[in-house]
Amino acid sequence: EIAEAALGEEGLLGGAERIPVLADAAEGYELLGRRDDERNALAEAIQLGDEAQDDTQRAVLRTRLGLLHTRDAAWEEARRAFDEALAIAEAAGDRAAALQGESGRAGMLRALGRYDEAERGFERARELALEVDDPLGGLTALSGLANLARQRGRLDEALALYEEALRTAEGLGDERSTARACNDYAAVLARVGRVDEAQVLNERAVDVSRRVGDRVREAYSLGTLADLHAREARFQEARACQERALDIAREIGDRRAEAAALASLGLLHMNLDELDRARVQLDAHRKLCTELSDRDGEAWSALRLGDAESRSDAPVRAREWYEHALRLARELGDRWTEALALGSLGESLAGLGRPGEALARLREAASMAR
Repeated sequence: EIAEAALGEEGLLGGAERIPVLADAAEGYELLGRRDDERNALAEAIQLGDEAQDDTQRAVLRTRLGLLHTRDAAWEEARRAFDEALAIAEAAGDRAAALQGESGRAGMLRALGRYDEAERGFERARELALEVDDPLGGLTALSGLANLARQRGRLDEALALYEEALRTAEGLGDERSTARACNDYAAVLARVGRVDEAQVLNERAVDVSRRVGDRVREAYSLGTLADLHAREARFQEARACQERALDIAREIGDRRAEAAALASLGLLHMNLDELDRARVQLDAHRKLCTELSDRDGEAWSALRLGDAESRSDAPVRAREWYEHALRLARELGDRWTEALALGSLGESLAGLGRPGEALARLREAASMAR
């Protein structure tokens, strides 16, 4: 609000003076999930930085734009922003700006599954952090390496790195980093069966995120806490957490977070045998995925809607949803979802008294599983 007021005051700030205020405003918009406003603030700041020929600002702001594009899965735009940031930092000999660019690009590569390249990027970022004495930058790179270890299934390594990241964040007194580290560490603890410890960390992440006003992190933390409750069959507690996460996502206009909460709520209602409510949430998820061009999500929700109709003794509607999921899976080349859809469709056709078609679908599903 302070940044917006300063930017809106005519004649108060001009030219390069607006850059740090625009950067502060962009950070606030990120916390609130206002991505369009964040994007616009960064675009104006970048333009002013280019006009002022301030190489540090030019590089750092492009890195932040790359991070925004990464969150939106706009990979080509993210790649371009990171490449430009690193080229500017290298030409200027600005190793602190290069550190941020390396970490940002490595995070994008990790999200794309290019793990070896990502690992080299994070290691380079850690080296730069030591050179320029930037412990927070080093923490970002450390967290990236921990995430890589988790995704590669190296859970002992991931646990050690996440524990180190949490201790580092606490030592720096950085609450946003602490909340993120709690979430990350909890995810691996849950995978190795240490659910009680994971729950404590996720509850802490919720509290810290709420205290610092990070609504995006708060919604995410509530969602992960809900998943833990559901894993332990505490479905009412899980539903309460997901409903709060959904409310926050809608308040801040984060439609992807809204879609994630709707999907989880749909499954929770199915576990509670509240099939009408499950259908409402799952269909809302499907429609939102369609609007977001998330065809993977749309295929997933079609499968789950088929399950809900099957449990409601509505085999015709179930068959229609499974056929829809099958079409999407084949268009996407998603063999795992295709096999699931074929198996479910076979069971649905059997319930409709069409054993020949059912057997053909089940055999096709079995052959894919092999």
